[in-house]
Amino acid sequence: MSIPEASPATPRPNSPVGEGEAFGSSRALRHYAAVMRRRWRWIAAGLVLGMVGGLLSSFITTSDVSKQTYFKATTTIVSTGAVTGPKLQQVAFLLQSAEVQQTISNDQGIPPETLRGLISAQAQQDVSAIDVTAIGLDPEATVNLADASARVLMDAAKTDSEHQYETNRDSILAKIDDLAARRADLESRIAKSPSQSSILKAELDSTINQSRVAYEQLSAIAAPGASDASFTVFQSASAVQINGRAFRVRYDANLNSRGALSGGGNGNRVTFSETDLGVVSGSSRAARLAIGGFVGLILGLGTALVIEVWDDRIRRRDILEEVTGIPVVAEIPAFSRAERQDFSIVAVDDPRSRTAEHFRSIRTSLLFFIEAQARPADGSSRTPVVLVTSPNPSEGKTTSTSNMAAVFAAAGSRTLVIDCDYRKPSISRYLAPRLDLEYPERPQTTRVENLWFMAAPTTSASAAKVIAILGKTIETWRDQFDIVFLDTPPMLATNDATDLLEWADAAVLVVRSGQTRRLAAERASSVLARFGAPIVGTIFNGCAERDMESYYGYGYYGSKYYGSDANFGTGGSRAGGANAARSTSVERQRPASESSPDSSGSLGLDL
Repeated sequence: MSIPEASPATPRPNSPVGEGEAFGSSRALRHYAAVMRRRWRWIAAGLVLGMVGGLLSSFITTSDVSKQTYFKATTTIVSTGAVTGPKLQQVAFLLQSAEVQQTISNDQGIPPETLRGLISAQAQQDVSAIDVTAIGLDPEATVNLADASARVLMDAAKTDSEHQYETNRDSILAKIDDLAARRADLESRIAKSPSQSSILKAELDSTINQSRVAYEQLSAIAAPGASDASFTVFQSASAVQINGRAFRVRYDANLNSRGALSGGGNGNRVTFSETDLGVVSGSSRAARLAIGGFVGLILGLGTALVIEVWDDRIRRRDILEEVTGIPVVAEIPAFSRAERQDFSIVAVDDPRSRTAEHFRSIRTSLLFFIEAQARPADGSSRTPVVLVTSPNPSEGKTTSTSNMAAVFAAAGSRTLVIDCDYRKPSISRYLAPRLDLEYPERPQTTRVENLWFMAAPTTSASAAKVIAILGKTIETWRDQFDIVFLDTPPMLATNDATDLLEWADAAVLVVRSGQTRRLAAERASSVLARFGAPIVGTIFNGCAERDMESYYGYGYYGSKYYGSDANFGTGGSRAGGANAARSTSVERQRPASESSPDSSGSLGLDL
């Protein structure tokens, strides 16, 4: 009997998020978290390389900058007159004027467009002083530039003050002359018209008062120190070496400055130490480390996702079902190194582990499949034969066969395992058969109770003849047992598994997580579908816990042992707690003479 033939699903690109999954869904987030854990080495490598790159860039930049030196020099001038408050800021503003900068440019031979970024003036109102600061690459030239800028600024301030004084004086003198002429005219009119003398005298008195005020204004601007806008040098410039970052900050601030700064002149002062020569132009070493680490982390994450997309090895249950079109009957966790080296049968050696429970769930699926699909149409009773295969070698086919057989044997079913992989037999290492020297051609008992083993034929005959021998072995011994398992070679390596489908009532495909590639799984499922194989499902072997479905409820297995019955079924299967009740559904009543496979010598085969 076979299930209806089904075409395998068309393989699709290995997208990090399955079809229909929203990017922010909990399942998608769990998958991305699994990708990060699986590809963490790439992410860590990107982070480390980024930080190393940032550190190296700081050393390289420091090395380059150390070849260049930067200096600043400040000349402080103080007012010796009445220039205070806003007037002090106005004087500092003069340093940014085109006329003053042109004068400094002509004196120092520096282009005006370059000079603007090299000099600045800041008013210190609390002490009526102005700091004129110059920056440069040469200490002597920087000192000369600061002193020259201060000198030109003092001259400009004095010239501006003198020009303002002359303008105010001329304005007052002109007003005095106008008032004198008006006074003379009024006195003449009073003498000619005595009748109007009262009105004209009042106007004359007003003119006299205005003349008195004008004279007082003239006396005020002519008083000693009233028009004095002179400055004197309080402290001459001296060169101080600064770091490249401070030079760049000051240069940019000077270019963007529109005159003297308000308050104490803190506008273009930097918040770091200007004299710390370990600070380079641009980002600090710590900032470069942080930036490099961030960029490296992004590159590492991107690399991990790109590798995940292009890696066609199957790691997720939904991807396997999508590629093969066959349901997954169980996800088997990866075995430990000790279990692999000792050829352990977990269902026997650790029957209460979650791995053993998964194999018991496979037993339940097989029982349901056999009851529903694998019974002959005429209702006759015949021992089911289960063929176990895989696309490629080393995908856990033999391990799965030995554990499934052990689960059936533990439930009381008389189980036979036939090694059909005559090219590379290996299942005997798990079952440890006890060779019967008197009847070596008969099924041998193993270390597992109720489990017998038939070795692969040792013959140099052609593959077709060996398959015929295996078929005869199956037909001869199957009715002496409750269930028979065939451990076959990989499907894509040889044609043996396909040839043995003739005797199989159920087929199980074993796929290893992180090893089987999409194309191999698709081809294997296509072959099974093309030959109408009675496919039960796939066993997804060697799964990492991060990639397994969350509904298994691993929290239930908090300790190695649980409960008191090693033979009950998984609550997640369709059978549920009824698994134990169905454990003998394939057992048959036999005559006493057939209670043991070696009770009759007539059943032996000469291979």
